[in-house]
Amino acid sequence: MVKRRGYTPKRRNTHRRQMKRVLLLSVEGNKRNKTEKAYFQHFNDGDMEVRFVSGNETDPEMMMRRLIDAYEEYDLGAGDYAACLVDADFFPRRNSQLKKSDSLAKKFRQENLKLIVSAPSFEIWFICHFKYSTSQYQNKEEVLKTLSQCIGKEYKKSDDLYPQLAGKEKTAVGNARRLEGMMKDSGKILHEVDFSPSTEVYKIFEEFILPKQRSICDEL
Repeated sequence: MVKRRGYTPKRRNTHRRQMKRVLLLSVEGNKRNKTEKAYFQHFNDGDMEVRFVSGNETDPEMMMRRLIDAYEEYDLGAGDYAACLVDADFFPRRNSQLKKSDSLAKKFRQENLKLIVSAPSFEIWFICHFKYSTSQYQNKEEVLKTLSQCIGKEYKKSDDLYPQLAGKEKTAVGNARRLEGMMKDSGKILHEVDFSPSTEVYKIFEEFILPKQRSICDEL
């Protein structure tokens, strides 16, 4: 287990908590983050509660440590899901940071706690809602330009794209899985900067969000 920095009373034991699954997310620069937070907040509903880890770190290792602490603090279980959402960016030094974060997740040994990397950035997940593209981006501005072309207007980091993405999640999952397969076939290593373009955000949907949505539809 990862060593705790201190004891915090667990918060699970409430009737409201027991009625909902929790999607716990650690995002870069939490206090300033608008992209991931604005997007995932739309998935709060009567069945699932989306929570964001406190803190303002951008280092993947520290983000993972905070996620693990929050996982234990909220006493999450097998029915919940925790993810550390990290951008690989373009700098080779990021590889060692990603490796440390990945190692912490594996050491914690909870199958529902994962490092989720997008290379070079989270917006690749948005692009996957519209098309499959293997474009090799030289900077984040090129990613945003491609996304702008997809949505038909200039995209800004503060924009909430959920209305344009809703209902296209299965397409995005398929395109993201295809990208990942292409990267692996080309000999690239998962959770490294040059594993790009790719996004593991699809795993949150494939493993946690979409199965429950199908289950609810089957019950109706």
